[in-house]
Parts: sequence; structure tokens; C-alpha cells
Amino acid sequence: MQKLNAKWENDGCLYMVCSRCFERVLSPEIDSPAAASMAQTCRMHLKTSLAQKGLAPKHRAISTSCLGICPENEIVVSVLNTSSQTTECLSFPKNLSPEEIGNQVLDSCSC
Repeated sequence: MQKLNAKWENDGCLYMVCSRCFERVLSPEIDSPAAASMAQTCRMHLKTSLAQKGLAPKHRAISTSCLGICPENEIVVSVLNTSSQTTECLSFPKNLSPEEIGNQVLDSCSC
């Protein structure tokens, strides 16, 4: 086994988009694969925005399964700030687009 250092480990942030939230919250209105696709759209929007701001690769956006903290009928994105060792958990109403969620995450987090 070999230990590897993550690029976001020092002075970076890891943005975790809960794909399960998108599926759980949106599945009554759209099918589950389409909801999962919206989670990927949110992740890709975050990833592209981070790259445009020159923050990649120390700032990474990933999708994850359930984080276990999700309020009912809301979508959660958690942000792990490795320099301050803090995690911000942000919840959003389901009526926002994946791009709007991504923009609000970047505007509100401390990374």
C-alpha cells in the first residue's frame, strides 16, 4: 500500500455535492437518472467555475452519496476547508437550478 497526498490537502477545499439529495428531492417530479444528472451538472459547474477562478486543482468538486445530514426537500453541498479544518454544510431549496446552487456555494463559502 502507498499513501498519496491529495492536491486539496493543504490550503484547498473539497466541495461535496450530495447526489442522493438531488435524487430524493427531485424524483417525484423527474426520473431518478435525470435527477442524478442534475447533481453531475452542479458538480461540473462548480468544477468549471473553480478552474476559471484559478483555484483548481487545490479546490475540487466531487459528487457523493448521502451525507446523512440532508434536510427534507433540500439539496446539500458540503465544503471541507483543509486549511482551517472546517466543514460548511449548505442546504438549498429544490427550485434552484444546479448552476444557481453552484454559484451560491462559491459566493457563500469561506474557501
